[in-house]
Amino acid sequence: MHYHKSKTQTISLINNYIIMRKEASFYLFLLVMLAFGIQAKAANTVQVGEIGGWSQKVVMSLSSSHFETIYPSDLLSSLGGPCEISELSFPYYQSGGGSHTGGHTGNVKIYLANTTDAEVATDFTDVSTMTLVYDGATTWEGGSEAEPQWNKYTLSTPFKYTGRNLRIFIDKNAGNYSSVYFGAQTNLNIPCLFQDAWTSDWTNTEYVNKMSRNTNVMPVTKFTVTPTTSGTTLVSSVYNWKLGNATIGQTYTQTVTVTGQRLQGPVTITPSSKGLVSVSETEINQYTALYGKDITLSVTPKDDQETEDYVTISTEGADPIKLNVSWTPKWPRPGTSVQVGDDNSALSDFRIPAKLNSLYSKSEMIYKSDDLNLGKNCQISKIAFAYAKDKWSYSKPEIPANVKIYLQNTDATEVGSAITDVATMTKVYDGKVTYVGTGTPTDPLWLNFEFEKPFEYTGGALRVVYENINEIEKTSCSYYFRDDYYKHRKALLAYGSSASKIEASYDGQAFPVMKVYSESSIKVDPEKVEAGEVALYIPYEKEVTLNVLGELNNGITISTPTTDFVKVSKTSFTNQEIADANGQVKFKVTITPEETLTSKDQIVVSSRGLDDIVVPVTWTPVLGYKAAVRTLGETNDISTKVPLFSTWECSESELVYKASDLKLKKGSTIRRIEFPIAFNSNAVSEDLTVSLSNTTEDEVGEEFTEGMTQVAKVTKVIPAGGQVEASTPFYYLTFDIKDGFVYDGSNLRLRIKGVSAEASQEWHFSIDSKRRGELPVLVRFAEKEAELAGCSAEAKTLYRTKAAFPVIRITTEDKSTETATTFDTDSYSWVNGNSEVGKEYTKVVKVSAKSLNGDIAISTPDNKTVTIDKTTIAKNEAEAGTAEFTITLKATELGDGVANFTLTSEGADAIEFPVYWKGVTPDIPSVQAGTISNWYPYMPLDLGSPSSHSEFVYRAADLGLDGMNKYISRIAYPYYQYALHGDADPMTTKVTIYVANTTDNDVPNEDEGFTDVSKMTKVFEGEYTFKEGSQNAPQYATFEFADKFLYTGNNLRVVCLHECDVDKTSDFNKIYFAQDADKANNQYSLLTVGDVSDVRYRTGSYYPVAKFFVEDAPTVRLSENKVEFTNAEVGKTYTKKIALSAANLIGDIIVSDPASSDITVAPTVISKEEAESGNAVLTITFKPTVASVGNDVLELFTEGGETITLPISWDVATGIEGIDGTTPYNVEVIDLSGRHIATTTVSGNLYEALRGKIGEGVYLVKTGNKVYKLNIKK
Repeated sequence: MHYHKSKTQTISLINNYIIMRKEASFYLFLLVMLAFGIQAKAANTVQVGEIGGWSQKVVMSLSSSHFETIYPSDLLSSLGGPCEISELSFPYYQSGGGSHTGGHTGNVKIYLANTTDAEVATDFTDVSTMTLVYDGATTWEGGSEAEPQWNKYTLSTPFKYTGRNLRIFIDKNAGNYSSVYFGAQTNLNIPCLFQDAWTSDWTNTEYVNKMSRNTNVMPVTKFTVTPTTSGTTLVSSVYNWKLGNATIGQTYTQTVTVTGQRLQGPVTITPSSKGLVSVSETEINQYTALYGKDITLSVTPKDDQETEDYVTISTEGADPIKLNVSWTPKWPRPGTSVQVGDDNSALSDFRIPAKLNSLYSKSEMIYKSDDLNLGKNCQISKIAFAYAKDKWSYSKPEIPANVKIYLQNTDATEVGSAITDVATMTKVYDGKVTYVGTGTPTDPLWLNFEFEKPFEYTGGALRVVYENINEIEKTSCSYYFRDDYYKHRKALLAYGSSASKIEASYDGQAFPVMKVYSESSIKVDPEKVEAGEVALYIPYEKEVTLNVLGELNNGITISTPTTDFVKVSKTSFTNQEIADANGQVKFKVTITPEETLTSKDQIVVSSRGLDDIVVPVTWTPVLGYKAAVRTLGETNDISTKVPLFSTWECSESELVYKASDLKLKKGSTIRRIEFPIAFNSNAVSEDLTVSLSNTTEDEVGEEFTEGMTQVAKVTKVIPAGGQVEASTPFYYLTFDIKDGFVYDGSNLRLRIKGVSAEASQEWHFSIDSKRRGELPVLVRFAEKEAELAGCSAEAKTLYRTKAAFPVIRITTEDKSTETATTFDTDSYSWVNGNSEVGKEYTKVVKVSAKSLNGDIAISTPDNKTVTIDKTTIAKNEAEAGTAEFTITLKATELGDGVANFTLTSEGADAIEFPVYWKGVTPDIPSVQAGTISNWYPYMPLDLGSPSSHSEFVYRAADLGLDGMNKYISRIAYPYYQYALHGDADPMTTKVTIYVANTTDNDVPNEDEGFTDVSKMTKVFEGEYTFKEGSQNAPQYATFEFADKFLYTGNNLRVVCLHECDVDKTSDFNKIYFAQDADKANNQYSLLTVGDVSDVRYRTGSYYPVAKFFVEDAPTVRLSENKVEFTNAEVGKTYTKKIALSAANLIGDIIVSDPASSDITVAPTVISKEEAESGNAVLTITFKPTVASVGNDVLELFTEGGETITLPISWDVATGIEGIDGTTPYNVEVIDLSGRHIATTTVSGNLYEALRGKIGEGVYLVKTGNKVYKLNIKK
């Protein structure tokens, strides 16, 4: 309906309304006048937010930047509701120093939008949906933190703010760079999106930094606004109602206040067509809405499919409000409840289970199985008892009490002569309750007791002991518990003032009415499937039983395993199937390994409302045949082009390995082919095929060969990993050939094809760069598999290259015919998987034989990582079946490894035995200082220059090691080198690193220069090679320390230097190191190139993120850091006790002897056990023999730890006395630290004589062989 009224009509309408509502005041009339725009309002400026910090990651930065956030409506409440915004201002200051001086200029675009979104998403909003309010050049210059400048932006057209949340997007493009910091409020937890770049071309990703989503940098902003005096506005107190976890079937409500101004008609509230959200009112009168009207939203989740809905609030002349409602549906835990006993008696028992007019009572009841009717094997999660005041009482006070409840499964049908010892029962509840007097005999209250852990009921009788301890005494209390008179049986009660003061006991009839709540559950047997050794392609089966207790919400679902090697015979059971099987259902797990690198999976058993049950499935894959492994090529380089062009969706290559490289016996059966991969940026699924053929040709031609035999076809998920280190492949792309391929002794032609739905992968295959030019590879690539056949050299999608020799591992099986003389082993290979470097692993192999001509010889493994405990097995032991030998593996370096040895005996076929492993770094914990938010090419190494020198201090709080001593064994800086692609050479530079413990919180000032590294510890000096990477998959420049560095719990100073060839600096300039922009705002770094004395700048722009690898180190701490004996006198004895604690000691603590003979210390040796117990005490005794002022020091030594020093000082006088007389005498005055003050001649009273010569204070005065202590006061 439309309303068209003149101002006169409007005023008449209001007057009539006021007459109708006589209680309305004149002030209400004025408010309505203002609402209809009769009075104009002036513009005013409002500051939103208080400056709590300064950041370069808010508003704008660098040459170009994008910034977006949402001001919530409650933060903008000071704007006064709907208004027109005409101007925005942001506080800033320009950092001086360094090379970033002078004004900062650039072009700025500002976009605004009213929104119901509560916060920004994970990516920037499309600005085409927003209003461009400012587009123009701007300049920043000057200012300081104390007196910042304010940049004002006058909007081209005032923006109409509706009173909702306000989205802002700032696009700063081009311009020169300087260090400009903007003011931000840092405690609001409002997300902001920020991304900057070194270029105005955002498509040039090489110069674009990673986008960050921060929550602690809300920009402080001044808004110049004019209240809206015309037009209809509509505001809601809530725009997004997020319930979080919501139980299905439970109703949730939310109150929303709807307010409107200058309304032309009623406000309508319309639920969506989904109908999941209901509203208390669907229409609000326009006059009621003027003052705000509360409505109630209700939602009852019905299933786990629907997670959101909305309500539309609208009125004529205003933009509608879409009020979003979202939730995470959660099924209720399945279970049942039964009431034991009937409410058939108006009378109740005032003693069982608790006698509330006694301070203490304890009762025991037994409920029979037919009372409970719970069935066998259920889990009781809660019980409840009904109670009320008696019918003659009008009110009862509250009684707080502590209640303990014990349960026990029993075969007994009634209680005994005494209450059961609760030590033999299960305590299910221990907590506070409050009895209240609001229940009545006809409408009792239920006292609920939720168990922390469900009680497993086995189906028989249930013994219940109820112990009650009132916190206040109510002797006249008349609370009664509900009782079933017709089921009365023997019950026990003891009561008194406490458990130790029982005044009386009761042996009578009772049957308290009780509710029992039982939870349903699923138990899996076995809890995990452990198959042990399983041969490739040989199925292994295991039956799994699911025991179901109680009724489930909707049956059971069994997840499909993640690998193709594990299958389940059934993926679900309905409730009916479970009931038909009496609560016990079964399914089979089948494991059929097809490769040796995968050895685990899992099955998830789930049911609505219950926690998922994860069933691990593990196996040890073995070859299952006699095998020999040959590796062709040496892993020393990487390539993204062969054997697959991994940066394309589809690629295929063909190559020929010569017989002279293969060195395989004629007739050998090839069972496996593997390609090592050094690095992969993102996990990706790939469809792969391998084809083989024997050939007499030495190399591939210009076209792909037809008629080859496809021997393997698999889909593999290539995991992300590696560090682009050519010498350490992290993954082997493995193809097991199920039926085998028979090699005829000639050359071997191989074709491999990969098809993926994803482009821009970054696989790095291991290659042998020393053999470049030896092996031609034919490669073709396309976006779609069907396009591969059409690839051509003319289109540059097919080429023949000799740039790489792909490393390959080939496993063969010996199928030669057995002779009468034979021997065998119980396994033909050992796959140890991840093996920590330096750790020993062993495997025992059993040997059997028949009709041997002699002993069995075991060759020395071809890799020293593996050793055998025997070189010969005696003939008689082998034939008796009692022979065995032990293989020991101790990895010495990272990466995959293989060792082969051979078992031979005269007249018998030899057995080739391979051992596989992957050397991994021992699990050394690490801490990372800083969080990656952007990347710069200057810190800790400025590789754009021939040499650089940097210094930085990592504060103890950032290291997070709790002030404890630690050994640091290496440091790693995340980086990426964008310039390297394909076969480009990695870049190498010399790096030197120094570290030192320090109490300094920052680097020296520019005028002080760098710290002298001769006073620091050199921990690394050597060459480091930088490899390609990306922001999403950075490398870590890891520097292993020559010796572990003892960090003592304070701050850590790090100095990094580098030197490289001048002609390499342009490539190095493309190496970016990870930085923490937020921490950089609070800390400085030093950086220079060339001459160390020339500090190029001291800047707060960088915080190089670093990872420190740490191990526990011996730590000794004293309760005091110095000992002072003051005002001591000759001949007296003084004692100080110092508490000592320690951790991670290697041996005992040795205490040095003091230099002074007047000092003794005990003990001089503190055992490791006593020190680590925290009970050790160091006793220092001082007995001065002469007057003196002096000092000494104790030193505490422990193996592998820092030397702890404890300074000792004293001042000793012969006594306090005066000297009177007229004869002049010489005196020397010193202070208590031993510093000489004066030498003078005095006469008469010493105190009075010196009082006029020296200032106030305590002094030692020497005259002759005496020392006096005087406290001079003016």
